[in-house]
Amino acid sequence: MAEIYAAYNLALTVADSLAPEISETINNIGEFIQKLKNDVSNYVGGIQDAKKMKANFKFAEKYAETLLKDPTLPDSTRQKLSHTYQTALETKDFFCSGTDCNTTSKDGKGPNLIEEFITPLCEQNKAKLLALNEALEQAQQMIAEKETELIVAGSSITCGCSGLDDILTFDRDCKNVILALEKLKKSIATKAMLHKFEASITAIGQIKIGDVCIDKVYIHTQESPSFEVLLPSKKKTTMGVEFDISNSTNKFKIDIQDTEAKDLKIDAVWKYLNGEGTKNISFTGELDEVLLKKIFPKVSDNNIIELLPFLNKYLVDFNMNSCQERIMFFTQIAEETNNLELLEEGRSGWASSTSKYRGRGMFQLTGSRNYRNFEDYCKSLGENVDFINNPSTLAEPKYSVLSAFWFWDTNNCKRYSRELTEDNMLKIAKVTNCGSITSNCAHNDQEEPCYSCEPNGWARRKLEFERLKQLFPCN
Repeated sequence: MAEIYAAYNLALTVADSLAPEISETINNIGEFIQKLKNDVSNYVGGIQDAKKMKANFKFAEKYAETLLKDPTLPDSTRQKLSHTYQTALETKDFFCSGTDCNTTSKDGKGPNLIEEFITPLCEQNKAKLLALNEALEQAQQMIAEKETELIVAGSSITCGCSGLDDILTFDRDCKNVILALEKLKKSIATKAMLHKFEASITAIGQIKIGDVCIDKVYIHTQESPSFEVLLPSKKKTTMGVEFDISNSTNKFKIDIQDTEAKDLKIDAVWKYLNGEGTKNISFTGELDEVLLKKIFPKVSDNNIIELLPFLNKYLVDFNMNSCQERIMFFTQIAEETNNLELLEEGRSGWASSTSKYRGRGMFQLTGSRNYRNFEDYCKSLGENVDFINNPSTLAEPKYSVLSAFWFWDTNNCKRYSRELTEDNMLKIAKVTNCGSITSNCAHNDQEEPCYSCEPNGWARRKLEFERLKQLFPCN
C-alpha cells in the first residue's frame, strides 16, 4: 500500500500547490486521482478557450482567485489583476466592455480579464499543468498496477499449472485474466446489474482454480474503449461463459480453449464467478468433478453428476476425513467398479453375476443377506425401500453410494485404515471381497475371511492402492 499512498501524496502535493480549490474529501484514491485529472483537463481546456477568446467565466473567476492567492505573484501584477478582477465581479462581465470599465481594453471597450491577465498567466503555468497531468498519469498507472498486484495476490486462483508449459502464457496476461475474473465475481456477489470495464480486454493465460488446471483461458470482446457488462445475462456456452454488453450486440466472452475435460473446466469458471470456488476442495475435504475424475479415471460425466453430491454428503456423515482412510476406501471402490465405470455386476464367469442379488453399488453389495441387512439399515433412517423385491434400486445413485459407507462402517474397516500398509489393505480386501467359500478358502467364526487365500482382485487392488498413494501423498 505504500506505493499507492506515495502516488496519492505526489498528486495531492502538486494539485495543492496549483489548485487549492480542488476538493480533498474524496475517500477513494482512484476516484480522487481521476477527479484531479478531470480538473487538470478543465484548466487546460480553459487555456484553450482563453486563447480563442471564448467566454469561460467560471474558469476565469476560479483561476483569478487562485492567482491572487499565489505568494510568488509580483505585487504590481497582483494589484492590476485585483483591480480588473473586482471590476469584472462588479459588472458581472469577465469580458468587460463599456464606460463602466475603468481600464480600456485593446479594442477600446474595457478590460478583458481573460485576455489581459488570465491567458498570459495560464501560459506561464502551462508547464506546471502539463507536469501535473503527467504526475497524475503516473500515479494512476502506479495505482492500477498495485491494485492488480493486490487483487491477484488475494485471489485463490493461481497463475500457471505445475508441470505444464504454454508459450502463450505470460505473467501479465495471466494476471489480467485473474483480475477480470475477480472483478466480475465481486460485482456478481453484490447483486449488481452492471460491471463497467474502463478499457477493452484481451487476455489469455493459464490458470488453476482449486485443483482444476485450465491451460488456456481467453477473455475477449470487440467492445472498446469502455463498456458495461450485463451481469444477469451470464450463461454457459460450448466454449465457456459469456455476458451481454449494454447497448451493444457484442458479447463479453470467457472462452476455455482446452479440449480435454472442457465441460469440467467451464464449470470450474462458472462456479468461481458464482462464489462457489472458495469451498475446501481437496482430497480430504469436499470433492469436486475434477478430483473425482482423478480418483476414478473411468467415471462418466453422468455418474459424476449423479454420485458426487451423495459421496460428499456421506464422507461427512460417516466422518471419513483422513487421507489414509479415504485411500483405503477408494481403493476398494476402484477395483470393485473398475473405477466407477460399472455400478452393477455384469455377466461373467462368477455365479453371482446371474443372481437376482448380484453385485450392485460402489462396493458391489452381493447376496440376499447383505441386501436385507442394508434394507433394514435404510428403513431405520426413514427410507421407504424394498431391496429384496426390487433389488435393482440398490444401483440407484443414493443407495449405490450409501451401501458402500454402510458396509465399511458395519464391518469396522476403519480399524485397518490408520496406516497405509499392504497388510492393512489385505485385511480390508478380505472383508470386502473374500470370494466363493470353498474348503481351500475358509470363512468361519475362528478365522478371518479368506484366511488361507487371496481375496478377489487382489493384484488389481494393489495397483490401485499404489496409484492413489502416489496421487495423494498423506502427511
